[in-house]
Amino acid sequence: MGHDADTVWQGLKAGHSGVDYTTLFDASGFPTKISAEVKNWDLPEDDCPPQGHSLGRHTRFAIGAAKQAVADSGIGPTIDDPVRFGVYLGSGEGN
Repeated sequence: MGHDADTVWQGLKAGHSGVDYTTLFDASGFPTKISAEVKNWDLPEDDCPPQGHSLGRHTRFAIGAAKQAVADSGIGPTIDDPVRFGVYLGSGEGN
């Protein structure tokens, strides 16, 4: 429904759904043809690590979400004591 927390929240409050027919792959062989895809999004070039777009799509989502989370947190662009800062990320899928 969106690419940031505020857009998704506004969509939820308005009763919108993020579910639609699957378009990222041919779902004709599956019993379910719908999914909640993230549409029209890619990691901006400025945010890409050196390996850039060779990263898996889910990895680019994680990088983008982490950058948004840091920006939304208000901790600022620098951290006074980076040893005391951490991120925990878990995933049940991957390349």
